[in-house]
Amino acid sequence: MRFFGGKECHALIQRNSHRSIVHGLRISGARISTVKPAFNSDFTVFEPITLRDIQERCDHDHTINLVVITSPTYEGLAADIHGIAQYCLVKGIKLVVDGAHSSVFPFAPELYPPSGIGMEGVDLVVQSLHKGAGSLTQASIVHLNKTSKKSAKMLENALYVSTTTSPSSLILLSIEETIQSNFKDEVAKKRIHDTVKRAKELRE
Repeated sequence: MRFFGGKECHALIQRNSHRSIVHGLRISGARISTVKPAFNSDFTVFEPITLRDIQERCDHDHTINLVVITSPTYEGLAADIHGIAQYCLVKGIKLVVDGAHSSVFPFAPELYPPSGIGMEGVDLVVQSLHKGAGSLTQASIVHLNKTSKKSAKMLENALYVSTTTSPSSLILLSIEETIQSNFKDEVAKKRIHDTVKRAKELRE
């Protein structure tokens, strides 16, 4: 959040965003506005944020220049990232996707909703490999899309301010192993496909 924050930043975030998003923006000096997702009383969970939610707030307040969404939610519900990304692109608003629970999405894109990686209109996607892909706890990765106006050097500088100078070799190795075993290994990719297939069969 330090990467996009600052006193010139007015961020629109979900009321149920992860606390690290709130703290990062506050430390950077950014102004924060919130939008509350709809609540599904049948399943007692919050729905994903919608394009309409974003439009209503941003069209009402033109000072908003950063939108942060969580997709999927902690319960696995995915937002319309593409629709929100297209809106932000037209409006010139930066978009960050907290995809902590979407770490397996890129490994089987034909089975999962879009994660925002490589999507025009999305600046940054953050994923926690330890939450679903099998890495060690705290293993996370940041994807800076090529279409973002932010540079990799700027991201690197922002990370230097808030990350340790003694990173865990075990965590870094677990990230590499997770990507290798889930994405580049055909046996592992088939395992993901089979797992999703069985889950769909159980749901039906």
